[in-house]
Amino acid sequence: MNLDSTSCEPYPIRFREFVMIAFEVKDMTCGHCVGAITRAVQAVDGGADVQIDLVTHRVQITSGAADAATLREAIRDAGYTPEDR
Repeated sequence: MNLDSTSCEPYPIRFREFVMIAFEVKDMTCGHCVGAITRAVQAVDGGADVQIDLVTHRVQITSGAADAATLREAIRDAGYTPEDR
């Protein structure tokens, strides 16, 4: 293998676009709720980062595969009522 920098060919790099989406979920009250919402979100986007603050009822999601409507519906399907923040 020749590692001479003049022989390297460019190769495509694909970047995913990530969006941060936040919801207020007033009926989220305990650790079980946190787990249920996290599992619901990750079922539609396995790579999503889910940050939840029980005190403020805030669910913040960084997603590269799902839009706000899809994530909202996943949380509703888990039995909660997300509101846009």
